[in-house]
Amino acid sequence: SDLVRECVQRAAGNPLFLEQMLLNAEEAGLENLPGTIQSLVHARLDRLDVADKQAVQAAAVLGQRFSLEALRHLVEDPAYDGASLVAHFLVRREGSGFLFCHALIRNGVYESVLRTRRRQLHARAAGWYEKDDPVLAAEHFERAEDKHAPAAYLTATEFEAQQFHYMRALALAERGLALG
Repeated sequence: SDLVRECVQRAAGNPLFLEQMLLNAEEAGLENLPGTIQSLVHARLDRLDVADKQAVQAAAVLGQRFSLEALRHLVEDPAYDGASLVAHFLVRREGSGFLFCHALIRNGVYESVLRTRRRQLHARAAGWYEKDDPVLAAEHFERAEDKHAPAAYLTATEFEAQQFHYMRALALAERGLALG
């Protein structure tokens, strides 16, 4: 069809762009196809219901890979299952968790989150990881611009040193000092 030909031409050999255009094409129509991956991702986000949009944005804060439990914690919904995000080809299941279909999709979603909301989500993620992964907790505290970030880096430094990962511990200590 003309729509498929136009999508192939606009994609100019980029398979991710082609895939995202084709997923968006039926609803957008030939004349309304966005011109970049980021605008395609934003267009797809606009068609999600509020709960799913908030969930995919929370997932983007967690990173490329994330667990369902962490996502549920961030969205404060213990029953959320992520099925709609899979159905919309934003993420796919991987083991007991999820993986964004492509890093550019994750980045586009992450950039769509307002700064204040992003900081809130990072703070919640830091709280989620604080007991089990002090390194991730420290990184999320830093991204949340939280005053606890330097102390969290100290905890992460001590954790890595106990694991005999001295180079990682040194790098974490330096990051914490730079924030303090």
